[in-house]
Amino acid sequence: LIATLALRAFCRANPQARLRRFAYRGLRPLICPEPFEVGGRLLAAGKAEIWVGNGAGLAQRGDVEFD
Repeated sequence: LIATLALRAFCRANPQARLRRFAYRGLRPLICPEPFEVGGRLLAAGKAEIWVGNGAGLAQRGDVEFD
């Protein structure tokens, strides 16, 4: 579910992007009701990275490829 929320945030921030590939890795669990943040950055043409974390650190990271 968290990976889906992160990818949805990427799509909202980049509505022109057409997804080609998404790979993610869970690093540690997020426990409800702790709040968390979703972030990301464009790396190069057609590539980005996204991440999810909270005060305890990084919980998930992902790589996105798009047209």
